Amino acid sequence: MAKERNHQIDLWRFVFSVIIVIHHTKNMFGDDKSKFLGGSLAVEFFFLVSGYLMMASIERSGQGTGSVTLDTVRFIKKKWCGFYPEVLVAWGMAFIFTMYASRAGIREILSRFASGFLEGLLLFSTGLVGNSVNPATWYMSSMLLGMLILYPLIRKYPKAMKYYIMPLSAILLWGWMCAEDRNTRNPTYWMGLTYKGNIRALCELQMGAILYYINQKFKNVNFTKIGKTVLTVVEWGCYMAVILYMYFRTASKKDVFFITLMCIAVLITFSGKAYYFKGKNVGTLFTFLGKLSFPLFLSHHAYTLHLNNLLPETFTYSQKMAVYLVCACTTALAVWGISALLRKNSGRILQAGKRLFVEKEALNV
Repeated sequence: MAKERNHQIDLWRFVFSVIIVIHHTKNMFGDDKSKFLGGSLAVEFFFLVSGYLMMASIERSGQGTGSVTLDTVRFIKKKWCGFYPEVLVAWGMAFIFTMYASRAGIREILSRFASGFLEGLLLFSTGLVGNSVNPATWYMSSMLLGMLILYPLIRKYPKAMKYYIMPLSAILLWGWMCAEDRNTRNPTYWMGLTYKGNIRALCELQMGAILYYINQKFKNVNFTKIGKTVLTVVEWGCYMAVILYMYFRTASKKDVFFITLMCIAVLITFSGKAYYFKGKNVGTLFTFLGKLSFPLFLSHHAYTLHLNNLLPETFTYSQKMAVYLVCACTTALAVWGISALLRKNSGRILQAGKRLFVEKEALNV
């Protein structure tokens, strides 16, 4: 049975994606004129949701195939195929724009491609990538690396991971990041063994998985109207507190407190126990916004780094911001559309590739 979309999570996906898009305008305007200087904390929401959904997938699949290795490969493959078309298209468009805005010659284009193409293969967080073309890919890279570690461990040792290892590991990793660099941000900060973004992903994926287990108990509780009202106020209060913190403050040790508030809000949203916007049109709108959020997340970063090279110096802040938002939204829609076409025609594309490069006799073997 197909799982039902959580429209409220879709809404918050879009909200936090927009905050990230606004946050990165600091690359264009500097800190003084930019909003949401603390907006990088929005990424925590996506890690928490990804960890929750990973745990939900494990529980739905039951015993799986009986092979931890095979189950892990299948899960990562499904995850990869689920978002890689958007990643590939967005990276290609970011590369083209970056080369155009930089007025790069053939030699520089080849050099940048050779040093950065691994980023397009989602290997950014391994440390192998030279020059970054679309820095937003660090999130998917770190998420997959984290899942490659956690998924087989949860499959192999479900009770130990659930009751002991994940809670302890999340706290220790959280403390390590804060002691080393005061907060959970700065994904490319080198922690001696790996990037901070990988520690961040591993920590918060586990926190999301823990939220799933808590929610299984939470779902069995039936609340009165007053109880639902209180949950609604707490949920929205936590989200609003986090958003205001990102608007007014940059990274600090207070991140820990506000990530905790985000955990509470995500838990309530997934529980479905509070009052929510309902209706067919509302669900359709939130689904659209949720699906647009990922292409939007992928499609804006190159503009913040290079758009100023193409705009007249006489443009005001408002004019530059308008052009930036139009470019980001238009590119996001293009990434969404092109990736949908790639998915729809993936079988034909693979068959065409085989016919082009493989002898017919080999295809019949």
